[in-house]
Parts: sequence; structure tokens; C-alpha cells
Amino acid sequence: LDEFVRLWSEYDPEAKGRIKHLDVVTLLRKISPPLGFGKLCPHRVACKRLVSMNMPLNSDGTVMFNATLFALVR
Repeated sequence: LDEFVRLWSEYDPEAKGRIKHLDVVTLLRKISPPLGFGKLCPHRVACKRLVSMNMPLNSDGTVMFNATLFALVR
């Protein structure tokens, strides 16, 4: 969980609690399983896994911290 918070802050330096949905794939490939996908997970597979998680997407193309975290632990 600490790793998730630390890496999230790199994409959300102003701590607004949201990042661009395109950054989520990169973020989750940097985090080791079981929370993330890990470096060995191909980009295409990571994208498919994200789609299957049904995370809510905001109208501005961002995803929220809590929604992302809850989707990962489900």
C-alpha cells in the first residue's frame, strides 16, 4: 500500500486525489503483485485488466485515488 501511495504521488504532485486514466496503466505496471501488475506484465494485458476492473472514469479523463485502490483490492 505504501508503494501505491508513493507512486500515485508522482503522478499527482498537487495531491488532488486524481490522475489521468492513461497514467494508471504505467502506475500499476510499476507496482508488484498482488496490488499492482508488475514490470513483467505486458502493456496490452495491463490495459485489458484495467478495463475488466470497471473503474469509474471522470468526465475530464481522470480516475480517483480511492476508486482505483478499491478496484485493485476487489
